[in-house]
Amino acid sequence: MGIPGEDQVLKQLKEDDNSIRFWEFNEILELRIEQIYDDELCANIYIGEFIVTDGQHKLKIEMKGIHGNLKVYVGTHMQGFVVEDCISKGFQNDNRYHLTDFENTDDLSIYCSDVYLSVVM
Repeated sequence: MGIPGEDQVLKQLKEDDNSIRFWEFNEILELRIEQIYDDELCANIYIGEFIVTDGQHKLKIEMKGIHGNLKVYVGTHMQGFVVEDCISKGFQNDNRYHLTDFENTDDLSIYCSDVYLSVVM
């Protein structure tokens, strides 16, 4: 099972070799994290959104139920990103997806229960 929205992103942005180079999306244009009340869980949770670019395209990463490490160095680039579906590793639903920096997981290591990728036009 893939990442929600990944198929549509691949259709819109795929390269000549039918791949998408997520590691080239290395500049954070927007970052938003907020706490909301989740009626289903009867608890406060964090949601977040990144908009990243490869210089040509913009990609939105929406997350729900997030927790983990996030260091942002303003004015610098990350090394792209990876979103991994960890359900096959036996992770619980609240840790299902793992978003990391492509090379430096100390700077970006976020777990979340839901994630969705989309192209920003």
